Amino acid sequence: MTSQNQTCCKLTCYLGCCKLALLSCQPCCKLKLLSGEDREFLRLLWWNIKDRSKLEFFRYCRVVLGVTSSPFLLNASIRHHLNSTEYQLEYLQTTVEKLKRAFHVDNLTTSVESQEELEQFKMQTMEIINAASFELRCWAHTGVQDQESKSENYEITSRC
Repeated sequence: MTSQNQTCCKLTCYLGCCKLALLSCQPCCKLKLLSGEDREFLRLLWWNIKDRSKLEFFRYCRVVLGVTSSPFLLNASIRHHLNSTEYQLEYLQTTVEKLKRAFHVDNLTTSVESQEELEQFKMQTMEIINAASFELRCWAHTGVQDQESKSENYEITSRC
């Protein structure tokens, strides 16, 4: 089984543990600034057009899309903010713990038991993520079409 298949299986199992599945993503998360000391490790080698014998080195100021460490940096940044003391408030603890398990690179994937829990989770998540200067959008979730029936028919709703 490939790594991607294992991830898909894990996500499918995790989404199936509650009644409502919830997905969201972070746009342009790879465009974060690099600190000065980290810029030394992300360089571009450039041939001088006029004199091909000269090489020029440029340092990036932002994390480049496609750099292998990008997912690591994003995950480390999210974890750093989730572990900060300002989120140790009692009413946010359940959401913070769920968020620590729910991020896969720049996607949020989790599940909740009810529509009320969904709304509360989204509100608290947005409060936490916005305070860390991140953005989550393109929320999508399953919802039971007829709450009274025990039908297994679900629909995906999305707001981008």
